[in-house]
Amino acid sequence: MAPPPLASPVRIESQWTPFIVALSKRSGICMTLRMSSGGSQFESRIAAGEPSFAAPTPSVLVYAGGAVRYEPLVRSDLRRLRGVLVTRTDANIHRVSDLALQEMVDVGVPSSSARFMSIEPQRQLRRAGVRCRAIDFADPSNVLRAVALGKVPVGASLDLVLAEYEPAIRQQLQIIFATRPHLPPPFAAHPRVAPPVRQAVTRALLGMQGDAAGRSLLDAVHLTDPVRTDFAEYVADLGDVSSPAEGCTAMR
Repeated sequence: MAPPPLASPVRIESQWTPFIVALSKRSGICMTLRMSSGGSQFESRIAAGEPSFAAPTPSVLVYAGGAVRYEPLVRSDLRRLRGVLVTRTDANIHRVSDLALQEMVDVGVPSSSARFMSIEPQRQLRRAGVRCRAIDFADPSNVLRAVALGKVPVGASLDLVLAEYEPAIRQQLQIIFATRPHLPPPFAAHPRVAPPVRQAVTRALLGMQGDAAGRSLLDAVHLTDPVRTDFAEYVADLGDVSSPAEGCTAMR
C-alpha cells in the first residue's frame, strides 16, 4: 500500500503504520506500507502500477501517465484540501501582487504536476503579473520548511499540511492565497485487485468509523468519516483546475 507523499517519509510511516496494521486485521487482507521518497517517485510507482493499494493525490489519480487507472474506493466525507501560497510573516508580503515588484520570484512547489496543490497557486502568481520560477521540493512539507528557512520567498503547499506542521515553523508562515476546497486523496485499488478483496477492504474501512479506535486511526491518515467514492467524482472535482502549462517556468 502506497501512502501519499504529503510529509516526510518518517512522519508518513508513523501515521500510516498503525492504520495499515488495523486495516489488515479487520479486512483479513495482508498489507504492508511502501514508502516513497517524494512526489516524483510516488508518481512513477503509480504510473507503473506497482502498489496494489494507494492513496493517490487527486492529480496523480486522474492525470498520472501510464496505462493503469486506480479505482477510488473510499474518501473522507469531512476533509477538504486547499492549495495555498505561503510566505514568511516578516517578509512584508501581504498579497500575491506584492511579489510582482520583483524581477524573478523563485517558488517552492511540492510537485511539478499537482494541480490544485501546485499549479493553481502558480497560476495565481502569473495572473498577478509575477515572473516566477518553480523549484520542486518533493512534498508540501518540505516547501513549508524551505519558505521558513528563506530558501524561497514563497511556496505552494496544502492548508492541511500547514495546520499540522511544527508550531515553531507554522507560526513563521502566512497564507496569501488559497484555492477553493478540493477532495482529499482517496483509498484506491489497482485494477488487478480482485473484487472480493476490494469489497473486504472497503467494508473494513467503512466499519472503522463504528468504534473509537477505528475513528482515531482514520483521522490520523485523513480518512475521517469515510464514504464510498469513484473515479468520476475526482474527474469532476478537478474539472476547472489549471493545467501544468499555466504554471511558472520550471527551474532546470
